[in-house]
Amino acid sequence: MAHSKLASIELGFLRTSSKNPPVISNPNPPIRVCKINITSAGSLDISHCALSALESLQSHPDVTAQIFAIEGSEREDLKITLGPWTQLDKELWSHFLAAHCSKGEDMIQALERENEIVFSLDWKRLVAQSKDQHEIEYRILSGKPYDLNTYRDPMDLSLNHKRYGHWPDSPYREYVFISPSEDDTFLYHAAKERVSLCFGSFGGLPTGILLFDPIRYHNISGGTYQFRSGNYDWSEELVPCFLDPTTIQEKPPERPRKPSYTHRKMIFDHTETSNNDHDLRLKRFLDILETLGKESTDKTPQYLVERALIQLACKDLRQILKKVSYMLDTIELSLHDDTVLQDSLSMWRYQLGTCRNMLFHENISLRRLQGSIKSKVGARSNQISSSSRTNSGNVGYQKDMLQLLEELRELTIAVEYTHKRVESDFQALMSSMSIVESRRAISETEVVSKLTQLAFFFIPLSLVAAIFGMNINEFENKLTWWHWLAVSVSSSSLTYILLYWSKMTNRFQQLSNLMSTLSLNRIRKRTVQWMLVAESIVKKWPIIFKVLVLLVFLAAAAIATFVVASLDSFSIVVRVLICTVAFWAPVLAFGYWWVSVSFFKLPLFSRLMMRVSL
Repeated sequence: MAHSKLASIELGFLRTSSKNPPVISNPNPPIRVCKINITSAGSLDISHCALSALESLQSHPDVTAQIFAIEGSEREDLKITLGPWTQLDKELWSHFLAAHCSKGEDMIQALERENEIVFSLDWKRLVAQSKDQHEIEYRILSGKPYDLNTYRDPMDLSLNHKRYGHWPDSPYREYVFISPSEDDTFLYHAAKERVSLCFGSFGGLPTGILLFDPIRYHNISGGTYQFRSGNYDWSEELVPCFLDPTTIQEKPPERPRKPSYTHRKMIFDHTETSNNDHDLRLKRFLDILETLGKESTDKTPQYLVERALIQLACKDLRQILKKVSYMLDTIELSLHDDTVLQDSLSMWRYQLGTCRNMLFHENISLRRLQGSIKSKVGARSNQISSSSRTNSGNVGYQKDMLQLLEELRELTIAVEYTHKRVESDFQALMSSMSIVESRRAISETEVVSKLTQLAFFFIPLSLVAAIFGMNINEFENKLTWWHWLAVSVSSSSLTYILLYWSKMTNRFQQLSNLMSTLSLNRIRKRTVQWMLVAESIVKKWPIIFKVLVLLVFLAAAAIATFVVASLDSFSIVVRVLICTVAFWAPVLAFGYWWVSVSFFKLPLFSRLMMRVSL
C-alpha cells in the first residue's frame, strides 16, 4: 500500500469533499424487503417481498402484527417505490425517511419526541475491515479517491486508474479504529449504526416500518482512457466495506440455536455483493424478537420491537467493551518495553483518543435512553393511576421496564469504568513516555560528554600541530619532535586539568582527610586484608607460573644490584645499603610470602602479619 497503516489510522475518519467518480452505470443492488409476521403465539414468520403497494401484502389470520424491515437510504428508487407506503402516515413518512438518513441525531430525536409511534436508536457495533479496504477508505477521506500516487488528479493527466467512492453516499455513518487483529491481518472498528421504527395501523393490523442502515460498500470504478476519442471507458463494482464475520472468527463458533421461524436463508440476498455481516445483524434481531415474543405474549408489538432493538444494541456495546478492554490489556502489559512503547506511541495515542471519545458519547446515549424509558414508564403509570382498573399486563410492563432500566444502568457503569480505565492508561502512557524521553536525554548527554572529552584531547594537539606547521621564520629548522612532544603533552595536560579541576579538588580534599585520619594500626589492617585477597588469587595459579614469577623477581633484583654496583659515584658502603634495603630486602620478603602461599598449606606471612597487627 502506498500509505502506511499508522498514517491512515492517524488521519481519522472525517469526511472531506472530493471529486465524484464518473458514474455511467447503476451498480446499485436491488432493494429487498423482509416481512416479519408476529403470530399470537409469539413466533415469527419471515418472508421476502418486493417494494410494492401495501394492499398486496396479505397477512395470515393468526398474525397479530406485521413489520417490514428495509434498508433505509436516500436512493431515488427507494423513495419512488416506497410512495404507496405513505398511507400509514402521509405527513410523517417523508420526514421519517429524511431523519433516518440524516448524519446527526437532532432531527430523528426531535421527530421521536413529537410522535409516540416513532422510535430510533443509535449505537456502535464491532466490525472488521481488511487493510485493502482501509487503504481505500483512507484515500477517499483524504480527498484523493484514486489508486495512483500523482500530484494531480489522474483524470486531468489522462491516465488509466481506479476511482473510489462510498455507496450509498447517504446515509454515511462514521466508524472509529479500535485495534488491529492479533495476527495483524485486519483491523477492528466501532461502526455507528442507526435503526428507526415507525409504527402505525393498516386495515386494523399493527404495522411497523423498520429502517436499517444499508450495507457499506466501496464503489470501485476502473477507468481506461481512450486516446482516439479522448474519453474514459468505465467499469464499476461494489465491494463490501467490512469483512464477513463468519470468515474471521478466531475460535470455532458455538452451534447456533435453530430458529423456529420459517425462512432461515439470508435476509438481504444481494447475489454477488452479498455480505453476511448485514444478514447476521438482522438475524440476531429476529432471534431476540422471537424470544421476547414467546416470553411476553401480552405485550404490544411496538414494545417487543423496541425492546429487541435495545437488547441488540446492548449486546453489540458489550462486545465493543470487551475488545476495548483487551486493547487496554495489551497496552498496559507493553508499557515496560521502551522499544515497543516508542514504536507504538502514535497508534496507542490514537486508539486511546478514539475510544475515549466513543465511550463518552455512548455514555450520553445510554443516559438519554434511560431518560426516555423513564418518561415512558412515568406516562404509563399516570395512565394506570388515572384509570380505576389495573391488570397483570400493566404490572408486567412495569416490571420489564424496571428490569431493562437496571440492565442499562449496569451497562452504563461498565462504560464509565472502561472510560476511566482509558483515561488512566492515557496518563500512564504519557508518564512512561516522559521516562523514556528522560532516558534518551540522559544517553544523549553522555554521548555529548564523551565527545567533549575527545575534543579536549584532540583540539590542543590540532592547535599545536597547526602552530608548528606555520611558515614562521623564527621556527625554521629549529623545532624538533621533542619540542612538539613537550608542548603537546603540556597543553593536553593543562586542558585535562581544567576539565577535571573540580574532581581533582574533591580528590585532594578526600586525600587530605584520609591522611589526617591515617594511623599505623589502620595501615596494618588494610595490608592484611589485601594480602589475604592476594593469597586467595595466587593459590589458584599453576606451580610453573608461580616459580616463573619468583625467578623473575630474583633476576630483577640481581640486575638492579649489578647496575648499582657498577656506579662509581657512590662508595661501596652506600651501594651495599642501596642494594640491601632497596632491592634484596623487599625481594626476600616477597619471596618468603610467595613461597609460603604457593608451596605451603598455611599462609605463614599473612598469619605473621595478623599477629603483629594484634
